[in-house]
Amino acid sequence: MSKQNDFFDKVYEVVKQIPFGRATSYGTIAKYLGAARSSRMVGYAMNAAHSLPEVPAHRVVNRNGVLTGKHHFPGTNLMQQLLESEDIKVIDDQIVDFKTVFWDPKIELRTPLDVETKRVNSSDSDFIALVKMLDADLAIRDGEDHPFYAQYNGIENLNNAIVIFHSGKAISCGAFKALDDDTAEIKRMYTDEDQRGQGMASIVLKELEVWAKELGYKKCVLETGKMQPEAIALYKKKGYKIRANYGPYAGVEDSICFQKML
Repeated sequence: MSKQNDFFDKVYEVVKQIPFGRATSYGTIAKYLGAARSSRMVGYAMNAAHSLPEVPAHRVVNRNGVLTGKHHFPGTNLMQQLLESEDIKVIDDQIVDFKTVFWDPKIELRTPLDVETKRVNSSDSDFIALVKMLDADLAIRDGEDHPFYAQYNGIENLNNAIVIFHSGKAISCGAFKALDDDTAEIKRMYTDEDQRGQGMASIVLKELEVWAKELGYKKCVLETGKMQPEAIALYKKKGYKIRANYGPYAGVEDSICFQKML
């Protein structure tokens, strides 16, 4: 096997793991493989991948989200059509707001923490402790608007909560409550500051969605603030779509509401 073929195979193994609705760049893959100057070689690998249906080459673009490899796909707009079929918006051969769908293998493919998930309710002491840290953080982010949001964030009647543990310590949490017969509202998402950037919020969110679906809910909704860019990016990456503000958040300028079908 030639060195080029060996490199191509390594590229393909990475690209196979890019999830539906996400995209990355040639340079990002090159860096992940320890060959930062080999972006062009990654491009060559993608150009040669069209006979390999298991390799989603359309999910690899240049560092600005431009579909520079589109001419290597059959037809005139197949690369764009494949991306748009995954709800990735493309205008003038460029992914719109590329950072919201960007997938970094250095983060996504690293060895995950050894964690344990636990289903609890609002009386759980670990959940209560994490929520206290969440409220302290929100008090700073929300500023003078905090009392308004706090009135809708009580945990007394939350019967469905998830807590994640690492080495016996509670590090992340979330919960949901019924909004109506078909809708679960995601609440109280938080990860300990020292454990952020390791995918804990994604695990919590997935566990909540699975639990809600088990109970017969058809969709999840949630509200977050414009001063929480990390949360906004997370929800977009996990398939949540911006919707009209609901309930008490209707007309609230600093609130953003999301929805996802289960």
